Amino acid sequence: MQAAARMASVVSLTLPARRRLIRNVSRCSRPVTTKQKSRKRKCTCNWLHNSAEDPDIPIVFDARLNEFHIQRNRDKGYSMVYFCPICGYAAPDSLRGSLFARIPHKEHRRLDELTQHLKTLDEVFSALGTPTRDEPYGLRIARPAKDDQPPTNDTYRVLVYTELSPVADVRVTVHSPERVRISYQAKYVGLPNDRNG
Repeated sequence: MQAAARMASVVSLTLPARRRLIRNVSRCSRPVTTKQKSRKRKCTCNWLHNSAEDPDIPIVFDARLNEFHIQRNRDKGYSMVYFCPICGYAAPDSLRGSLFARIPHKEHRRLDELTQHLKTLDEVFSALGTPTRDEPYGLRIARPAKDDQPPTNDTYRVLVYTELSPVADVRVTVHSPERVRISYQAKYVGLPNDRNG
């Protein structure tokens, strides 16, 4: 099944790109197994690097985040590449996690103590005041069809408090005026190099 999917994607490439891909595949001597698809073992076959340099293959390398992406033409978006499709080993570790602050355990506990008793919308407003942002469509959840029920899409109001913590935004998801859910989202801080200059 995977081989058929790979072949379908190869067919959509231009002839020169197909030849380069086949040449790279034939150089790869290791079979792809589930065991090899481990985050610990990194790709060393260089197919991702070579493909990112080939303008006919829609793989790009984002050096800033140390990530490989499959570029989409229709919307200029991309999909992340987590494993090399040739050797099956993991792509390089992404720096994406370093874009956000780390919420220390002590700060997490402080926020828990501040919000643990908040169960209703009125309690949230009384305890936390006016939110920094009020997003009427802040959270959308798509649920697939189940048994004899059709798929559903639910939209929830989200209140965002950015001033309660130096490292986290407090997000209040409003399920109803009588039921809210509190979560914490690490603040964006940028890459370490961006912070120094």
